[in-house]
Amino acid sequence: MRRRARWPGAATALLVLALPSSAQVPPSSTRDEPRRARETALGRLSEITEQQRLLDEAEARLVVGDATRALQALERAMQLGQSPSAELTLVRAYMQAGQYRRALGFAPHVAGEHVDTPAGTALYAWLLQVGGQGRFARVVLDDAQRRTPADLVLRQALAALSDAWPAPSGALLEGPWRAAPYAWGAPVPAVARVLGSGVLIDEGRAALVPTRALDGAVHIWIRNGLGQTATASIAERPDELPFTVVRLGQPLPPPPPFVRPAREPFGGSPSYALEYAVGAGDLATWPLLQAGFFGSVPREGPFRLLRMDLSPGPRGGPVFDAAGQLVGVAFSDSAGANRVVFAPQLRLSPSVTSTPDPSSSGVSPRMPVDEVYERGLKTAVQVIVVR
Repeated sequence: MRRRARWPGAATALLVLALPSSAQVPPSSTRDEPRRARETALGRLSEITEQQRLLDEAEARLVVGDATRALQALERAMQLGQSPSAELTLVRAYMQAGQYRRALGFAPHVAGEHVDTPAGTALYAWLLQVGGQGRFARVVLDDAQRRTPADLVLRQALAALSDAWPAPSGALLEGPWRAAPYAWGAPVPAVARVLGSGVLIDEGRAALVPTRALDGAVHIWIRNGLGQTATASIAERPDELPFTVVRLGQPLPPPPPFVRPAREPFGGSPSYALEYAVGAGDLATWPLLQAGFFGSVPREGPFRLLRMDLSPGPRGGPVFDAAGQLVGVAFSDSAGANRVVFAPQLRLSPSVTSTPDPSSSGVSPRMPVDEVYERGLKTAVQVIVVR
């Protein structure tokens, strides 16, 4: 007679333990998988929606010039995931905060990581161009266009940067790749024109601008490289100089002061000048840096030549030496030659000039060009006029 198993459950348990782990999943877990997938998808959709809300908030902050809060919103957006839109907006927020070096350092990462967004390369090339690296900007653009020859933003960037005075328009003013700051502060009518460049002085309360840019002016505005705009009125016209001092209705962020070294820069030593493209006054732009050399001491006349390839224009922008010190103002003489008026030659009243730098008698180390440009964002100003 066959004996019946006393513990049938034990054999079943051993059989279950011998099964693969995938076969041991309770039926309820399998039924839960679609629900979990839906929850994951909804969670990711919520993150994307929140990221877009933060990007919209950052853009709105940039429109009104609040770069600090824009950067805060972008920091939160970046925590929700990397995207070309977030990173391109971050580059522009750095620029509007006056942090050119950070913008230029991050822009190539954006261009390299998101090759499927060629507009990122266009913005990177634009930052190179305004910072005095035009040849490298063209190399970057040419390489990108070979990969995506039909891209509209790249084509417009190539056309604009080939101009003597590059200024963004069309697609270059759209999207997170916008190649310009927003104009904010005092409103400027569309009929106004940018007729020259100037130098912010007196801790941001006044500006030195070319006198001929103000001929027939009815209204005047001054705007820095961050897009901040202020009304201005004529205050003083120094004798025997081609410049006029205008007083601002609202101070702009203080620029670096003029430095009056013990001796003028040697002939052949490096120099940098920053100027704006002339054009519509309601369009804020970044200044353009040109590198060159100081000419030798002139045999005729008091003003030294600037040996740099400047496009024809009214001049008036700041001139920096190799150490990044603000040492003078550029102007164009009656023959069209580019010259510099050094700080001691300006002979401005004490209320609009800086005191001499006691440490300037020594030799200062050379400053990287991107740092010079960063200083220029708050120093060089657009001169905007309605006649």
